[in-house]
Amino acid sequence: MGREFEYDSSGNTTIYFLMSGIVLYLVPATISRLSKKSDSEKDKVEELLCVCKPCRNKRHLVESRKKKEFISWGTIVYITAWVLLLVMAYAVTTFEHEAIWDPFEVLGLDSSATTQEIKKKYRDLSKQLHPDRNLGEETSAMFMRVAKAYEALTDDATRENWEKYGNPDGPQAASFGIALPKWIVDKQNSGLVLGVYVLLLIIVLPVVVASWWYKSMKYVKDEVLVKTVQRLTHYVTKSASIKGLVEAISLAEEFDTLKARTSDGRELPHLLSQLPDLPRAFNKFKAFTKENIKARIILHAHLERLDMSEAMMEDWLECMDKLPVLLKAVVDVVAYQEIREHGFLRVCLHTMNLQQMLVQALPTAHSEPLLQIPHFDDQAVRFCRSKRRKIRTVQQLFALDDDTIRNEVLHSLDETQLEDILAFGRAFPYLQVSHSVRVADKDVGDELTANAVLSVSIQLRRLSLDEWRAVEQTEENESDAEEEVPEGKLARSGFVCLGVPDVSQAKQSIGVNPCSWFLPCSIVPLSCPFVHVNKQQTNMTGKKKTKGGRGKRRRRVVKPVAALQDKEADESAPSDAKTLATTSQDASAKASSSEDNSDADASSGSDVDDDDDEAWEAMQRDLEKGKDKNEDDESTSFPVHCPFYPLEKQEGWWVFLGDEKRNRLLAPIPLIRVTTLKTEKTVTFKMQAPGKGVHHWVLYVVSDSYIGHQVRKEFKLDVQDAAPEDEVSEIEDSEEEEEQSDDESWGDSDSDF
Repeated sequence: MGREFEYDSSGNTTIYFLMSGIVLYLVPATISRLSKKSDSEKDKVEELLCVCKPCRNKRHLVESRKKKEFISWGTIVYITAWVLLLVMAYAVTTFEHEAIWDPFEVLGLDSSATTQEIKKKYRDLSKQLHPDRNLGEETSAMFMRVAKAYEALTDDATRENWEKYGNPDGPQAASFGIALPKWIVDKQNSGLVLGVYVLLLIIVLPVVVASWWYKSMKYVKDEVLVKTVQRLTHYVTKSASIKGLVEAISLAEEFDTLKARTSDGRELPHLLSQLPDLPRAFNKFKAFTKENIKARIILHAHLERLDMSEAMMEDWLECMDKLPVLLKAVVDVVAYQEIREHGFLRVCLHTMNLQQMLVQALPTAHSEPLLQIPHFDDQAVRFCRSKRRKIRTVQQLFALDDDTIRNEVLHSLDETQLEDILAFGRAFPYLQVSHSVRVADKDVGDELTANAVLSVSIQLRRLSLDEWRAVEQTEENESDAEEEVPEGKLARSGFVCLGVPDVSQAKQSIGVNPCSWFLPCSIVPLSCPFVHVNKQQTNMTGKKKTKGGRGKRRRRVVKPVAALQDKEADESAPSDAKTLATTSQDASAKASSSEDNSDADASSGSDVDDDDDEAWEAMQRDLEKGKDKNEDDESTSFPVHCPFYPLEKQEGWWVFLGDEKRNRLLAPIPLIRVTTLKTEKTVTFKMQAPGKGVHHWVLYVVSDSYIGHQVRKEFKLDVQDAAPEDEVSEIEDSEEEEEQSDDESWGDSDSDF
């Protein structure tokens, strides 16, 4: 049995091959387009929460740009592929497929027919189709098929071949079809085919490889030009200010694609006249072109929210399209500059602040956080920042309840404007951050020594407005509760809280928090079992002693006994031996308690040593989970309220460690940018411990969208000197000797027994 190869003369195999290739392209392309469509619809629904005029204008601009970008080469190829697939699928349905040869079907009998019935049917068909009676090629071919079928059913050897191989002649040669039309190898078309091969192999393929190589040499990652990175590396120095960073970004070679318009000579000087603080020429930057100057003016006009003409708006949109990649490139350059030469922490923070200003379109000299709120102007900012209200940040404003914002703070605004402001407050991100630093090297042990491998885990939690207000209220109550009254005495002024055993139950039953009931201390007996009085040195007039001998009258708040006992139990509980540094909501307020915990850890080290293996395994599981969480998935975060930024922006957070005293950017390098925070997110990375000594570090979680929105947490690491190798070897030898002595003593006891 041999093999036969033949070209597809009918074209059936070629169509199947082409359909397979088209399907391989259409399946992932369709999934990608459907997922993008669903994400955009979700973002649109969420963004409709804000209906202020600038947001409506931005949505109209984004939708109009999407309509223009809909007809692109990618869309044309996608539609063409679907059309070809449908045409080929219809052509496949019209193909005539060769049926399986069946002798019973040829004779017109059932498969259960007997030999007598087969012979009788053959005689009848022979009389009708015999060549002597009926002349013609079709009749002769039919008679040959009938004779072959009769032989296959009556001859034992022939019938065995048919039943085994499907052919009365026995096994046949395997036939393989080549999915190429037969006309390709025809001698008449040999010149055309040879020309196509020469065009593809000698011209097209080298051009494609050369263009790919040229692009790889011209660009770095994230599609940033190499010359742009070189300019940023040269001009972004330790002393770079925010305005200097704007000038450095405007020198990017990506802006060379800006069109030179005849109206530039009139419009650019007009914009420049509205920017009095902007120097008329680059200061120390010499590598610039006309396009760089134009980009520089457009960026500053964007920060000042200046009006532009339609032609200038096109250039503005082109500059804004290039900004996200360039800003990320600046952050990467600063991070890698830190490796070569320390001292770029402030420049890194300047870069992130500049990104916030560009997203919110606020000037570098007047980056007021309150101006991010809809319908806020300079007058509203001055009103909020007055001595009476002292509202300087977005968080301070929305820490107030809605009624207070309506009736006291922003009472001059109408109802529609107030609804826009409250909608902004509900969409604004509120963060809760905690972290832990652990020794990742098992051989080193739990003690933090110099040059040990550290595993840093940072937990981010995004709170809603109601959750954040509840957290702020709880912290405020705890801070108020720290004001104490003397034990065993009656305070003649101030107030105490009538505590109850179950505050939540009382609040649910009467609708008011009992801890908000304050009565004069003179009518409250200190022997009340629901009132706990803490110790504090206070005079009988209720005034706390100060250096000048005078004090300020304070409200005395007494907490229920059960709550204080729970708090004291939590504070006295020992922490995990592997956790070397942890943070809470206020590091400065709990610095003394952290020192007490460290002493407790030292005293309870023997108890924790028994659980070292379990703690180590738990830490490894946490690291693996954190590693998976660090990877960006396809999901997105929440849309950012940025009506003057023409792109759809999702929330992002820069997470890193810094040393402010030495102006050093510590880790991770490159910096981690979290773009998928919806409810909770854990970021983990490893770094090397510093040298011996007490190091004061700062954890930064900086928003890339909202001005002044960052979480800054201070903590310290007490690093011990690593044990010398000689001491380590002596310890290991002593441990081996102890094990040998234990084995010998155990053997002696066995022999005596």
